Amino acid sequence: MTSFYENADNFESDVDLFVGEVVAAKWDVDGKWYRARIVAKARQEDDDYLDSEETAEEAMFDVDYVDFGDRDRRSRSQLATLKSDFFALGFQAIPCCLDGVMPR
Repeated sequence: MTSFYENADNFESDVDLFVGEVVAAKWDVDGKWYRARIVAKARQEDDDYLDSEETAEEAMFDVDYVDFGDRDRRSRSQLATLKSDFFALGFQAIPCCLDGVMPR
């Protein structure tokens, strides 16, 4: 997947993205691309939002990585539409909770 999205000819960054959509998202830690679901568009009043007028490239999105369960905030330039071939494998992260565990 990373080799596909590192090729500029395969990268579509001019398409509108929506909450709930599954996209390719670049992970800063290793620089690779992974599948992620957009869970929210970040608001400008959030602490780590860009401190300027928003442009399409600067828009920020909260994403859940569907194969690992991590959540992160990505700029629009770090997201791309997901090629249909990358849907062949089901999502690997499984939502779960602990039964009977209560906060103090």
